[in-house]
Amino acid sequence: MAAITKSYINQTGCIPLECPHCRRVKQISADKLPANKRKFKVKCTCGETFTTEIEHRKNYRKQTNFIGELMHAIPQNGKVITTCRINNLSQNGVGIEVFTGPQLREEETILVRFHLDNKKHTLVEKKAKVTHVGKRNIGAEFVDHFTGGQDKEIYFFLKQ
Repeated sequence: MAAITKSYINQTGCIPLECPHCRRVKQISADKLPANKRKFKVKCTCGETFTTEIEHRKNYRKQTNFIGELMHAIPQNGKVITTCRINNLSQNGVGIEVFTGPQLREEETILVRFHLDNKKHTLVEKKAKVTHVGKRNIGAEFVDHFTGGQDKEIYFFLKQ
């Protein structure tokens, strides 16, 4: 089975679909797609058919592999700090893998702390709201934008 490609909606509301076989690109309007469907089969003019998954994120999400810390408050116990892995990062949020510990719920506020693997080894420490909870994976959206130079450092890290 062929791999599923990912396609992102750009700022103009179009989705560039690149054929993995011939590399031709076809632009389609995101408005023409049903809102509840994410995967589509596309037939290219070269005759090949491929499957693409439409990504509705506002910002590009970069895959990472950073060890960090996740902190959250527990009413009777105070603050709990858990070691975690930062699996992906965007300007607006983070994907976290938790090895042990916290039973988090959506809408809960956490603090994540990790170092970027850029030349400065920039420390990032940001508050985030939990948006998704899986068995070991947590998705969170940053709530404290424009904190010092961290947002600028994240921006440049994502561009490299």
